[in-house]
Amino acid sequence: MASPHSGPAVDRLDAKRPALTHLMYALAAHNGTARLVNAESRVQDWTGQFGTGDPHRVDDTLPSFGPEQVR
Repeated sequence: MASPHSGPAVDRLDAKRPALTHLMYALAAHNGTARLVNAESRVQDWTGQFGTGDPHRVDDTLPSFGPEQVR
């Protein structure tokens, strides 16, 4: 039988179990522009090295994103 207290120990984030991140290289082939896009609500240390700032729209060069705001 599993202990009701086993979740937090298993879900702890550390070097062996890092947090999930979101970083995407987006290429708009129709105009040759590219961007690194991050959709994390809170930028993590690893992804932050590739760009930070406030969320903003990128559909001026990447129309498939529509009104979604990313970093």
